[in-house]
This record gives sequence, structure tokens and C-alpha cells, in this order.
Amino acid sequence: MTRILGMLEEKGLVRREPHPDDRRQVVVSATEQAEAILAESRRKRNASLAELARGLTEEEWAVLKEAAPVLYKLAHL
Repeated sequence: MTRILGMLEEKGLVRREPHPDDRRQVVVSATEQAEAILAESRRKRNASLAELARGLTEEEWAVLKEAAPVLYKLAHL
């Protein structure tokens, strides 16, 4: 994990700061650059899903509506 965090820190994606109460610990947080990358990734994924959804038939939408409670349950396990 130390190597992974080191690589992410070198790329400017995370920052490490001393823990305010325990000097043995380090607090790791995402940088603005990392947040921007994640936001763009989500935007692309959502756009792709929206494009796929536009191609669904009425029957396929009906199946999805029936499956929605099960999908919700799976997503929140």
C-alpha cells in the first residue's frame, strides 16, 4: 500500500498529511486533480449508459422497471 500511495502522490493524485492527534498515522486525501479525473470518468460512464438506454425498446424498459427493486437490493448489499 505504501508503494501505491507513493506512486499516486508522485502523480499528484493524493496528498499525505500528519494525523492531527497521532503522529504515527498519516491522513491520505484525494487532490483536486484526482477529483477532476473521477468526475470526468463518471461523466463519460453516465453518458455511455444514457446512450445505451436510448436504444432500449418499450419491452426492455418494462423488464428493467420490474427488475429495479432487485437491482437496488444488489447494489446496497
